[in-house]
Amino acid sequence: MDLLIYIFCADLRRRAGLHRGTRAGPALGKVVPRSSRTLASCRTREDVETLRRACAQKPSSLGRLLTLAADHLDWPKADNVDALQTAARHEIVRLERGLVVLEIIVGIAPLLGLVGTIAGMMTVFGDLGQTA
Repeated sequence: MDLLIYIFCADLRRRAGLHRGTRAGPALGKVVPRSSRTLASCRTREDVETLRRACAQKPSSLGRLLTLAADHLDWPKADNVDALQTAARHEIVRLERGLVVLEIIVGIAPLLGLVGTIAGMMTVFGDLGQTA
């Protein structure tokens, strides 16, 4: 049961990491001031270079996508969007790697708990039968 809870918490932490910024790393939070943490605030080439350096310091899925977008700023918007969507799909595949094993463990864990419960009940009733 403890393993199941640990796996569940680890999966939740991994999935929520992109939303809280833990996947992006603390360096990305320091690059853009708190009052304007949106990507829209990166308007000059200097801001883009600072963002690129921060992404290089702490490699992450978000950092790789931001670097790709910074590398293709001169492309037409439609081509840049296609490139980002393709890269995002690859990042999703990379993040979801190993989830099959997790799904198997999640499916088996309750059954293992049931086997433990039945084994315990058999032991208790066996001991009660011997004492009576």
